[in-house]
Amino acid sequence: MSIVFCLFAVFGAFVSVLCVAGLFLLPLPCGMVTIWRIGGDCADLEHRVRAYCFLRHLGIVSAPLVLADCGLDPMPAACAACIAKRFDGVVLVPADDLEAYIKMVDIHDGRA
Repeated sequence: MSIVFCLFAVFGAFVSVLCVAGLFLLPLPCGMVTIWRIGGDCADLEHRVRAYCFLRHLGIVSAPLVLADCGLDPMPAACAACIAKRFDGVVLVPADDLEAYIKMVDIHDGRA
């Protein structure tokens, strides 16, 4: 029985160290954005955005997601616009306007 308690104690200490290390390794949300260049048909766009939003919900990622439209086909472009409206922290920006958007985010201290 004491072996089981020792294993639980070791596991608890290991998880505690991982949590503390995770706090130090997480990026600070000061002007950071995640940029995904999307183009063509981009079939798995919604799945990738959902996964990113899940990571944001868990607190693993704190940066907003910028979808840079680098020549999307008409149907996926409409889908990307709907995705950007539906998910918080997701913005669709034409590739030509990406530099202006990043400067705007930098001025507003990371708030998209």
